[in-house]
Amino acid sequence: MLDDNKTLTLANGDRIVMGSNCKLVFEPDNVDNASPATISRVGMVFMSASVLPWQPILQSWLLKRPKHEADVLGPLFNKIYTDLMTFLRINTTPKMAVVDAIIIRQATDLLMGLVPSREATAVANISATAKTETKQLTNTHLEHLFLFSLMWSCGALLELKDRVKMEEFVVKHESELGKNMTL
Repeated sequence: MLDDNKTLTLANGDRIVMGSNCKLVFEPDNVDNASPATISRVGMVFMSASVLPWQPILQSWLLKRPKHEADVLGPLFNKIYTDLMTFLRINTTPKMAVVDAIIIRQATDLLMGLVPSREATAVANISATAKTETKQLTNTHLEHLFLFSLMWSCGALLELKDRVKMEEFVVKHESELGKNMTL
C-alpha cells in the first residue's frame, strides 16, 4: 500500500519511504488480492484485450516505419497473424499465458532489430561508399524477416512439438508465406 506520506508498505510489513519526486507505476495482471485501501489510493487504467486488439498496436508501429516497409509488412501480418493466433490457442499449450499485445509487440521489436534503420544504413553507406542514398530491402527479404520474427514471437513460449505444429500450419497456410520454409 502507498500512503499519502509516500510510504510504500509491503505485504510483509516492511516500509519504504519514497522521495518527493518519486513515482511508481504498477502493472499487475489483475487486482484480485488488492485491498480496498490500495484501490482507493491508485489511479487505474484498464484496457481489455477485447477492447484493444493487436491491429492498432501494429498500425501505430507501422506509422513510424518507412513507407516501403509498412507497405510490405502490414499486409503480411494481415494475411496470417489472426489465423496463426487462433490456431495456437486451439492446438498448442504455451508455457505461460501472454496477452496478444505482448506477442505483437515482440514481433515488431524483433523486426526493428532485424531491419536496419534509415540512419544506420545512411551512416554505413556514407562511410563505405560516400553516398547518402539508403538501400531498401527487397520485398522477399522483408518477408523472410517477417517470418523469422513471427515464428520467434508466436513460438517463444511453445515446446518443440508445438513449434513443429506451428511451422506446419505456417507452411500449409493459404497465404503461402511459408512456402519456402522446410519442415
